[in-house]
Amino acid sequence: MAIQIHDEFSELFGTTVQSDRLESFVWAWLAQHGAFTSARDWVPEICRGMIAALLWLNRAVVEQIRCDLSSQIPERHLSWINGSDRQWVWITRYVTGSVLRAGSLLDAPRPQYILLEPDFAGKMPHHLVGRNRNIAGVDYWISRFFSGLDAAIACSSTMRAAWESHTRSDSVFAWLDDAHGEQKRAFFWRWLENRHSVAAWRSQFRTHEEVLLYFDELMLPSSEMELLSTKARTAWNQYLRRENCKGKQQCNFVLSDQTVRKLKILAEKHGLTRTEIVELLIDSEAKNERYISERLERKALLTTPFDETRSPPGPLSKPMSNAGA
Repeated sequence: MAIQIHDEFSELFGTTVQSDRLESFVWAWLAQHGAFTSARDWVPEICRGMIAALLWLNRAVVEQIRCDLSSQIPERHLSWINGSDRQWVWITRYVTGSVLRAGSLLDAPRPQYILLEPDFAGKMPHHLVGRNRNIAGVDYWISRFFSGLDAAIACSSTMRAAWESHTRSDSVFAWLDDAHGEQKRAFFWRWLENRHSVAAWRSQFRTHEEVLLYFDELMLPSSEMELLSTKARTAWNQYLRRENCKGKQQCNFVLSDQTVRKLKILAEKHGLTRTEIVELLIDSEAKNERYISERLERKALLTTPFDETRSPPGPLSKPMSNAGA
């Protein structure tokens, strides 16, 4: 977010517009260069004026920063950058050259690149977090090794393609990120512990991002991650079935085709399973004892043989009088 402001800090860099991106870049630059020794530990709200005063006394440093700012690419080319810790870990690996994959530094617009120091992430100011930190890291790296704006934009595009390629397999673990994600991730961790000793060197997953970070660290091929995820998901579904079957027994009985059709129609009509329909009918009958008893009474009447020695039930008639009496 940019706001109009008139102060020494903004004027140092020839602007009256204060922006998080500008300030984050300056803080990152000072910390990476070891300027003012402990710049990464300073609190910007308290030390902003102090930094400005020191910079006014060190015009050479200001000129270096302004020179590096000249290759800062337009904001629209940074839309792919988010504020996740996972992306920050990936950015630091990318820019320090610890991970050289297709579309990474080897394909950068400037072949004679120089890698940043391995402690690049450790030197970033402590107060920089989220998207401000991630953008500052990319801005700083581009400013150091790409002097022209076109080259800088091309570098950002290459980097974006590499990130999108890296995250393309995230869908493999999407089943762990839903309303029951916490329970699923806990199960997944136990499953990994029992089958993959590599899981022992870190703590249990607390978030879905930690799942993705874990597999980023392992750097497994996509095919291997997909196979592992499929096996884990199968085990999870089996676990659910076992849990749902507790207190239940399987019953095998044969129904007529007509009854099966009726059962299917009832299930579809009410949005229930056939088992649920059967359970509801049995529970209702066990409670009310209505239909079975009526059915048995009718069946008894239809199947009991007629006794000719007994008069059929009906009103009693009076005997006829003797006319000749």
